[in-house]
Amino acid sequence: MSGKTYDFNTYLAATPLTDFVLNVSEKESITIPPPDLNAALELDEGVPSRRSLELLCGGQWPAVLNLMGSHQPCVLNAFLVDLKKHFGLDGA
Repeated sequence: MSGKTYDFNTYLAATPLTDFVLNVSEKESITIPPPDLNAALELDEGVPSRRSLELLCGGQWPAVLNLMGSHQPCVLNAFLVDLKKHFGLDGA
């Protein structure tokens, strides 16, 4: 039986992820690097919003949490939607 073979490099080249840059003001931004595979797998299992924020933002999550802290939950929800979409973790 002969079947098609696949090249792992094709997957690596297909979707290069870029940092998510969140402009906070004209002079300040928060740069969030793409999450690693372990974070993506944990997100796929379904986690609470706080854990999603931590997994997606990595080392920047305290700064993002501080920024979001005084706003309504819909702000966090919209941010998480955009972040997941940017990193290709929205199921699309």
